Amino acid sequence: MEGGNGMYGEQTITGKYDEKVDTGRSGEQEITGKYDEKAATGRSAEQEMTGKYDEKAATGRSAEQEITDKADKQMKTDKQMKTGTCYVVGAMAQALDLNCKPGDFLIAADKGYLALGAGKADLVVGDFDSLGYQPEGETIICHPTRKDDTDMMLAVKIGLEKGYTDFVLFGGIGGRLSHTIANIQTLAFLLDKDARGKLCSPEAEIYMIGDGESLCFDAQTKGLLSVFAFGGDAQGVTISGAEYELSGAKLDSSFPLGVSNAFCGKETIVCAQRGRLLIVHEK
Repeated sequence: MEGGNGMYGEQTITGKYDEKVDTGRSGEQEITGKYDEKAATGRSAEQEMTGKYDEKAATGRSAEQEITDKADKQMKTDKQMKTGTCYVVGAMAQALDLNCKPGDFLIAADKGYLALGAGKADLVVGDFDSLGYQPEGETIICHPTRKDDTDMMLAVKIGLEKGYTDFVLFGGIGGRLSHTIANIQTLAFLLDKDARGKLCSPEAEIYMIGDGESLCFDAQTKGLLSVFAFGGDAQGVTISGAEYELSGAKLDSSFPLGVSNAFCGKETIVCAQRGRLLIVHEK
């Protein structure tokens, strides 16, 4: 019998010879059954009981961080649901009677409160230096006069926080030239945030588009059209349907080649392959 299986008598009785050679386990390890498991996972018995080892190693997150991540995901979901338009009414706006649709949001920025009238805005924001007083009985966010943001920018940031990506800004053209320029920069700020906006007044509308984007005016549009490179040169600029057309041209940010074009009763399209365009429609 001993010659048949090559085992010593003691090994034959215990049956551990082949098993130990195959596994490298001691008798104690066989009894506990933990050898292979611990080698495979690196877990202690306590970690096995809690089930936390792999989770923390994989994510590096605490329970609090997991809760925060869920909240962030929910916020992103909420933002994706905003399909309406955020209207901001600034200091230079004339009396307005906006027909807001369900899902739109209306913000009065400082003196823009006067253009809307009491109770019409969803939110009133600003330092109220232009208005001269703080409205009562409204949903108000009051800021100090000494601040980095204009009142228009404060309103735009609130709209972005609420998940809006389409903005119409009234009362941002005219008056102080410095604020008109600041509001044009606000259009660039929106572009940086993957949002789009336009400045509106009775006399003009101002838009900004970026890489690969286009802006279309219908055939009924009248007035003057000016197109400027903004923040650097624009490449592959095409203007079709206007009195003066361009095809794949370069607009230099230091030379106003695109000023004082005109609509001529046809659908007009402005686009750029690369770079930003500031587009002005004077009515």
